[in-house]
Amino acid sequence: MEVTLNRNCVFINYGNYIGNKEEFIKILSHELYHCRVIPMRYKLKFLFKYISKKKRYAYSILGKIIEEGIACLIQHGAILSKDDLSGRLTRKNLSHSKEQFDILNRILLDIRYGNFDRSYLKRLNVYSIGYLIVTTIYNEIGVLPLDIWTMNLDFKGIINTYNKLCIEKNLPYRFNSETIDWLI
Repeated sequence: MEVTLNRNCVFINYGNYIGNKEEFIKILSHELYHCRVIPMRYKLKFLFKYISKKKRYAYSILGKIIEEGIACLIQHGAILSKDDLSGRLTRKNLSHSKEQFDILNRILLDIRYGNFDRSYLKRLNVYSIGYLIVTTIYNEIGVLPLDIWTMNLDFKGIINTYNKLCIEKNLPYRFNSETIDWLI
């Protein structure tokens, strides 16, 4: 298992990468993205901006999705040619993106109406949804909208841009209009 704690400790199971130097470099790149230094003013702005309990839950989920999506983009590039060794991001997971967005929309609307059930989060694959959102934006627009998250933790632009691209391209996996109206 690979994990970054408090943006300063990276734990990697070396056994998974023995004899596979390229994959080790990729997972290290993924985890080091999580270690970047975010200025305190942006952290505080993020916390105070979303002070209400309902939005805090929603934004923490969306933040994790975008964070993991960008880290997976750094790790795998814009085209997933090989499944992740950890099994978190696979081509099979990406093929179920519509179902994952249905789950995400349900979770976000449940939070909005005060029916948040944390157990439902276990079915949500933040890696595949995040990778899909981030690569769609990256392939169509470039890196600039993603830099906004990386530097100042502002995800509204990413969510809004992604949804507009999905509407333009008639993609079935996107946030529903009620969710977007509440979040943006």
